[in-house]
Amino acid sequence: MKVSKYYVGRKYSKFFDNLATRRHIIPVALYRTCKVNLNKYRGCSKTGIPSADSYNSAQYRSDDKGILKEMRYVVTNPDKETKLKEDDIVFVLAK
Repeated sequence: MKVSKYYVGRKYSKFFDNLATRRHIIPVALYRTCKVNLNKYRGCSKTGIPSADSYNSAQYRSDDKGILKEMRYVVTNPDKETKLKEDDIVFVLAK
């Protein structure tokens, strides 16, 4: 399910509460995308396995002679303070 425009920029906790109490739907994860400068990321990554925080870091998103790649990732049980984005897709449990 896509995030409605009303919740873009708002906290995940408000979105969760509305779905759970009013629509009897439990959101469990967010599917997100972002653009990452692969040259910078590869140079700084020790394990080669990116984390969600790494993808969103401004140092990896700058475009100074780097290869920008759209990366996709899933955040399971997002922190309640997570701000929702327009292109977020939500995994839910529903009847």
